Amino acid sequence: MLSDFNNVHIRVLTNGKLLNTVQPALFNQLNWRISHYPGWNDDIVERYKSYENVYIHPYYGEFKNPRVQLDISDEKAKQIREKCMFSIRIIGTDLYQCCLSYQAEQNNNIGKVNTHFDKNWQQNWETLPTWRACHYCITAQDHL
Repeated sequence: MLSDFNNVHIRVLTNGKLLNTVQPALFNQLNWRISHYPGWNDDIVERYKSYENVYIHPYYGEFKNPRVQLDISDEKAKQIREKCMFSIRIIGTDLYQCCLSYQAEQNNNIGKVNTHFDKNWQQNWETLPTWRACHYCITAQDHL
């Protein structure tokens, strides 16, 4: 049960299409980030925008090429990582900081920015250089 954890904040990034299937007790315990896709999920955004535990993630338009590296220092990339609102993304059995870090890892020579979801994931996560992917992030420019 989530209430057993101390100081745990879980954020779920979603397009919201299945939010109506989430039990109210669970919905109220999580922080939700709904990606807004104008013309596709406007009704969902309208329905959930006033909830305290919901943030509407704005639409950024067309995705930029994930192979293009921003001209920023590693220190700036680390600062961006700290400010970013993207949440953990599970892809297969691996944890990534976000879906964009998965793309950056796949398309660029940045080394491993994921950890396998197993009993040691938290320990492994603490040492993971997830900020490396921020050099290629489409939203990093918001934090420059």
